[in-house]
Amino acid sequence: MARKRTTPNPERESQLLKAAYLYYKGGLTQGDIANQMGFSRPTVVRMLQKARESGLVEIRITKDLPQTISLEAEIESALAHDGLQQTVVVEAPGQDPMDAVARGAAHYLRDHLRSDHIIGIGSSATLSFLPDHIESVKVSPNRIVQLGGHAGAPSVQDISIRLGALLRAPVEQVPAPVIVGSTEIRDALYKDPIIRATRKWASRCNLALVGVGVNDSHSRLIESGYLKSSEFKALVKQGVVGEILSHYYDIDGKIITAPWADRSLTVSLQKLRSIDNLVAVAAGAEKARSVLGAIRAGIVTTLIADTDLARALLKLTEVAGERRTG
Repeated sequence: MARKRTTPNPERESQLLKAAYLYYKGGLTQGDIANQMGFSRPTVVRMLQKARESGLVEIRITKDLPQTISLEAEIESALAHDGLQQTVVVEAPGQDPMDAVARGAAHYLRDHLRSDHIIGIGSSATLSFLPDHIESVKVSPNRIVQLGGHAGAPSVQDISIRLGALLRAPVEQVPAPVIVGSTEIRDALYKDPIIRATRKWASRCNLALVGVGVNDSHSRLIESGYLKSSEFKALVKQGVVGEILSHYYDIDGKIITAPWADRSLTVSLQKLRSIDNLVAVAAGAEKARSVLGAIRAGIVTTLIADTDLARALLKLTEVAGERRTG
């Protein structure tokens, strides 16, 4: 239902008009207007809001939004309640979608990089393209940290080392596979001084770049021989749609513990959820369910995706919305 407009009294209306004129036409800040009109800054904020709500001020966008901006805004609106704060959608005409998304991730990193960042890296085919698009940066992060063991080619170790060289930052590694033969082997590896040091740095990670795995036979863990197809199929029967750093979930974001969880070398789910900004990079409409589940699980803060994935994701959210209201 549209909000009903209310008309302020003439004296109040003149004040609203003056505040709006000074702000939108005069270019004054809210603080400047507060000083000039003798109000507090919060009062000016409310006055400007009232001017819009009452119809005294109308804000129009005079040019059609590019499809990427429109998709970003719609996805953010649909999934904000699940913790998604920002979406970056990139076009990939005649280009490998994974390479295009990696380019978008490189631009995002360039614009947001800080010297106090401890950047966590997860295993991802899309992220393997990231170093190709890193340009010279004005600041270097504190550390590059591998968040889990390797899961076949492309190696997360290679990605981390290349990023470290380009960003002029030390690299902390996990020189071991993401899944080992037993809990005893995993616990022994955790005592290794290199892995122990990496885990300490990972606990301080405040920006992460990770891929999103899917629940099909093309899983890199199966292709690399870490899991049998039958093992993975048993998990899929429980409703798993995807994974991030060996943490599995269904489309509603419910975490489903894998039988091999106690022999996986990866950061905890609690740590993933506590990272200030976890950036998921993904390409392709086939990953829509996996991405939606990850967002609903409260893992993803920022999403970087191509237009095909963005459209498919938005369609899924619209269907889910219809089911809730139907």
